[in-house]
Amino acid sequence: MPDTKREKRVKPGDDNISAAKKSATAEVESETASPESATDSQSPAPRYMLESVNNVLRLLLMFRHSSQIRLSDAKNELGLGHSTVHRLLAMLVYHGFVTQDPVSRVYMPGNALMEVGLAAVQRLDVRAVARPVIEELAAETGESLLLAVLEEGKIRYVDGIESNQALKVGVPVGDVFAAYASSAGKALLAELPPERVRALYPRDPLPSFTPTTITQWLDLEEALDNVRGCGYATNMEESQSGVCSVAAAIRHPTRGAVAALGIASPITRTNARQLKRLSELVIAGAERISKSLVS
Repeated sequence: MPDTKREKRVKPGDDNISAAKKSATAEVESETASPESATDSQSPAPRYMLESVNNVLRLLLMFRHSSQIRLSDAKNELGLGHSTVHRLLAMLVYHGFVTQDPVSRVYMPGNALMEVGLAAVQRLDVRAVARPVIEELAAETGESLLLAVLEEGKIRYVDGIESNQALKVGVPVGDVFAAYASSAGKALLAELPPERVRALYPRDPLPSFTPTTITQWLDLEEALDNVRGCGYATNMEESQSGVCSVAAAIRHPTRGAVAALGIASPITRTNARQLKRLSELVIAGAERISKSLVS
């Protein structure tokens, strides 16, 4: 979830992970790996498999399920040796698809990968259609506006406008965050069947970010039922202390919920009356965007 700030942004969910140990012995490596585990795609494997390309794409696909990967994780996924995997990751770093933290040595999505993903979202017309509504609501409310999409159990912020007030909620475009702890995430999770949501979070307790974060499945199920009933989701300091937000799902006529529109503000200037007003505005805004999407 975006953070309350004056001139400083703190990204949520950044954990330090220890660096992978260097291999002590040389390895005889093979660039052959079973393609069955490479992707969830239903398309058949090509007749002539380029294993090096296949392995690079499998590395990128690992970021669907984790915002950070270690060299040891990549080795286990590909079934290859240390030096081969290191060379593959080095090439992704060179082209900007992956970055490496200089301290923890973990790998994270790079700008090039973000740009490709954001371009794909834009081709769905969600960002382009939503932008005028985002600008209008930002001007009307004086608060921060957010547009997010669901990626498995997380959301990615794909557009937004920060409030121009001194105390405001940051808009971390490109960042990912736990869906269950954000209003945009809960708005999109509520669009899924309960069994699908449960598959995303199979174990209790869920990681906690603040004392008010939902950490139990039954509590999350109840919260999503409330979202389905009222048409919008709230986040009352569940992602970060001092931050609250409301969000509603944006629905495509044939693809269902494709994004969520959110309004975020500091808790200090959001009373019950203001929260009701923001919820009405975000529902109306999401409906306007939904009607503008074409099949």
